[in-house]
Amino acid sequence: MNLDCGLTPHRYFLNGTIQFINPETSATTFDPGEACCTRHDGIYEDNLCYWRTPRGGGQVIDRERRNASERNGAAVQRATTLSGTSSAQQRTYIAEVEEGSTAAATVDGAAQLGLAVNTIVSGQVLVNSVQTTYNGTNGSIGSADAITYSFKAENIEGTTSATITEITAARITDGDATGNRAVAISVSGDSIVFTCTGETYGRVNFVLNVNATSQEVNRALIDQDTLLLESGESIVTENATRLQE
Repeated sequence: MNLDCGLTPHRYFLNGTIQFINPETSATTFDPGEACCTRHDGIYEDNLCYWRTPRGGGQVIDRERRNASERNGAAVQRATTLSGTSSAQQRTYIAEVEEGSTAAATVDGAAQLGLAVNTIVSGQVLVNSVQTTYNGTNGSIGSADAITYSFKAENIEGTTSATITEITAARITDGDATGNRAVAISVSGDSIVFTCTGETYGRVNFVLNVNATSQEVNRALIDQDTLLLESGESIVTENATRLQE
């Protein structure tokens, strides 16, 4: 423990900040004061202590401020904590899918469902699809298929992913529909995209009612002893990637 300030570094976060802890009380803070921060080789700015230059893009660390590089050997522990900032969103998407085709659904009268950096969006999609053309053989005008999905999309430090899963027990399909109608999910830029697949023999109109909760990710973190390692004169990550100077 540092006797001058009574606090020691506790966790090093990907946004560059250091969380300090009082070993006697277990109280934590991101503002240990400038003297305590710099004594631990940190960078004090805007009442926060940083283990690297505050983010302006890229993971960059000044070699003279390599507090974490002197610590290694502990087991890797990762976690993601969620802040209290969340919001519920509702969107109605529509798509007209020609026979044998797919089409991205567009939002009816509202903005696309967004996916900002360090955000997780999850929820359900209620899908109604209706056949609107008839070739005289397959299906019928008005042939309907009701589908329910659960989905999750996330953007963690700029890395995006999205998954969608049908709740099969909730599906209601008319007898002359094939059951091939489906909705897929993807991420384009900072928006979530729903793509609809129709029938091979007729046009199908889709209406998607999306109920979603958006949750901000407060910090993605790595415990202090495994964030950075020292290799000779270089600072490297735990997987031996040399950091930019």
